[in-house]
Amino acid sequence: MTYKTHVAFAMTAAIPVGYFTNINDIDKIPFLFSVAIGALAPDLDEEGSYLSRRIPVMPMLFSLFGVRHRGVTHRAISVLFLLGLVIGLFFIDPGFESHLFIYFGFVLGYIMHLLGDMMTKGGINDFFFPVSSSKAVLMPRVYRFYTGSLQEYLVFIAIIGVLALEIYFFGADLYKGALIGFL
Repeated sequence: MTYKTHVAFAMTAAIPVGYFTNINDIDKIPFLFSVAIGALAPDLDEEGSYLSRRIPVMPMLFSLFGVRHRGVTHRAISVLFLLGLVIGLFFIDPGFESHLFIYFGFVLGYIMHLLGDMMTKGGINDFFFPVSSSKAVLMPRVYRFYTGSLQEYLVFIAIIGVLALEIYFFGADLYKGALIGFL
């Protein structure tokens, strides 16, 4: 998926989560921002990704450790690590709770990125490593698409439609300005 599709797809989960949780209005913009960053973070191992072009040292660091694209950053164990880190920080730092929504947003975006990649033709190889080496996909191959293809563009348009409906039904005025900035 392209970065815009990843961010838009992550927002389809972020808007209802932000609406149905107790995140106050002033914190919704940072929450959406953290979801967007989380949705882009797994591709830091790829030189041409949106975040890597802005933080060019990251792909070099990953390659020094032999990390290839859709490698360790695209594994279930990475999500477990992030969740463990958030839970650990919650217990270590008493003030952490006030910023929990930012870390939760990052993890939510990260998970949505992985789910999005599971909709592409390539899927995610070794997602359940070390338990299984099978490829993780969400749909039959005929419904999956190549990154940057017309099919992905159509999926992006459909996602924008879903976002418009979510904004309409949840009446989230604060979200409107935030989403325009991301997309």
